[in-house]
Amino acid sequence: SGRPGRALAALEALHKRGAISLRDGVWHLDDAIWQRELPSSDLLAIRGSRLEGLDDFQMAVATASAVFGAHFWSGGVVALLRGDAAEQERKGARTVDELGRDKLPDRVGKAVQFLVDRGVVAAEPQALLPSENPHRFVEEAECASLLELLEPAQRQRYSQQAAVWLQMVSNDRTGDLSEILAPLWLLAGDRVHAAHLYLRAGMRALDEYRNATAKVLLEKARELAPQALAHVHGEAVLGLGRLYEFDGQWAQAE
Repeated sequence: SGRPGRALAALEALHKRGAISLRDGVWHLDDAIWQRELPSSDLLAIRGSRLEGLDDFQMAVATASAVFGAHFWSGGVVALLRGDAAEQERKGARTVDELGRDKLPDRVGKAVQFLVDRGVVAAEPQALLPSENPHRFVEEAECASLLELLEPAQRQRYSQQAAVWLQMVSNDRTGDLSEILAPLWLLAGDRVHAAHLYLRAGMRALDEYRNATAKVLLEKARELAPQALAHVHGEAVLGLGRLYEFDGQWAQAE
């Protein structure tokens, strides 16, 4: 984030917890402590973050929200936490009545409101899934920081669940979600699906004259497309050629 003070504060937090120690002028790591789960909320609090004071559930809501990116929906956060609980408890499918009695949507709503009060997120009415209570992170860097707190396996699982949820709740009136879904499927490990979505999102951005965004998306599609997806690679290259034509870069366009 370009703020060395935060890094120093995090190191101080680890030192206070006994995870690192200075002996004979050399810093040492305590493996026993590092192998235990260090509550991320404590470290973030000592770093002076606006996430100071979050309990475990509020931190879980914040990290699940970050999976969607800078913009998220409370309904999607509920879906991720429900799926995570089912995975951890290894329970069978629950009935509609059981889901209705778990009060998770209310708890998530209160946690999101807490984040709003802290200035971490803000409510943002939008045309895309308005009934799912959309919000956005005030600082995208804070969103990225939260995402890094997830273990790789959990991040992959959450990304897949988030993508599936978005596809389930979307309809003809929500518009094209490919630009949101593409990075989620990539994090979920499905490069082929992600390549198709990056291509579709890039071509749409190109048609809407969002040229800088189109370039990023199309280059990503070209990068991800394997040999078996030669048509995706080819269409991405053609789209990039159109962009170079717009900019008058005829040599690159050819």
